[in-house]
Amino acid sequence: MRLDYIKDSVVKFTGIDPSRLDFCDDFHIIVDKNVILLTNWRYDRRIMSLRSLAIEDNVLRKNCSYKSTRIAHKNDDMKRTLFAEIDTCQWILGDKITSVYAQMETDKTLSLVMKTERGVLLSIEIALTLSEDTAPVTRHEIVGKEGMICDRSINEQVPFEAVYLFENDKKSPLTYTDMEASFYGLLPDEISVAENIIASIPGYRNNFEKCDEQQIEKVISAVYKSAELGENVKVEDIG
Repeated sequence: MRLDYIKDSVVKFTGIDPSRLDFCDDFHIIVDKNVILLTNWRYDRRIMSLRSLAIEDNVLRKNCSYKSTRIAHKNDDMKRTLFAEIDTCQWILGDKITSVYAQMETDKTLSLVMKTERGVLLSIEIALTLSEDTAPVTRHEIVGKEGMICDRSINEQVPFEAVYLFENDKKSPLTYTDMEASFYGLLPDEISVAENIIASIPGYRNNFEKCDEQQIEKVISAVYKSAELGENVKVEDIG
């Protein structure tokens, strides 16, 4: 990602002093000398809308099951990808995972069946199999008492964007969308990082929520323990 370009865009958008912001690496930012973990997956517009429908609008009345699929690049880090999917799931549902059953045929594929405190059944599938010039495929779906909501259209197999410019002729060219006019020139993933940074600035929007890193790391440990033992593992049993 073009971190300097993202920072410049945030400074222009908010008008804050540039010295208040800095990047530690691709995963952490410094805001007013405080190190903050980036959870930019939460600031994808589709994910934000799904959470709004599930929690704020409560359109399903009661969440019964959740399913997510992520097919990402083969060089991506599995634990980092799993961290993002677990946090996305818990954040969308406003719930915590309590038990895990995992199957991991290779270090590039992972299938999970989990349960939350409120009894919601979860299914998460991750495959790190795509070449770098292919766009990742994601899908998140919630089934509830009053129906189903999803961040993709029912028959959508390949993700699509509202595009105003293609750059280069790869299978997955760089695209720039018209969804965020304030961040003209940023790629979709860069826009979510910019939104994450803006939300974390004290007093700017007052809607920033830190993720519970320790709890998510315990869930990840339960995932790998379950995959090793071939049995269900309770998160509370992880030391």
